[in-house]
Amino acid sequence: MILKSRTPKMMGMMLRQVHLGLQRRSEIEFAKYGINWTDFQVIRFLSEKSSETSYDATQKDIADFMQLTVHSVSKSLKVLQEKGFVIHGNSDDGTGAKGIKPTDDGKYFCSQMFKILCKMEMDLLSGISSRDQGIIRNGLMKMYENLQEN
Repeated sequence: MILKSRTPKMMGMMLRQVHLGLQRRSEIEFAKYGINWTDFQVIRFLSEKSSETSYDATQKDIADFMQLTVHSVSKSLKVLQEKGFVIHGNSDDGTGAKGIKPTDDGKYFCSQMFKILCKMEMDLLSGISSRDQGIIRNGLMKMYENLQEN
């Protein structure tokens, strides 16, 4: 008789289960602030971009980088603007497109959420040695590179 395990055996299935678990936990945290994962990724992108350059991103910039539709980005920006996390203005690129940049509150929120996500990662890796964490990190990086090549 073969015992059936409820734990996935294939690595892809295990990665998917970890992904879904992290997604559920992060969505619970984001929901406390009335945002979702996409909204967070948009404010994170804008916060990182604003620290690198004074250029205000456009909806198309965000959509292209995140591989989303402009409509999806627009919905996220509406939520973020209502929260006071982003403001619209004119971009500095001379095209007349409306640029978007994070407010100080948006940057602060992003930094606080990043701390929460780091804590989630520490919880995820709890009980795994530093050596094994390095092996996992390197393996995941190689898997990501392999996906990019194919």
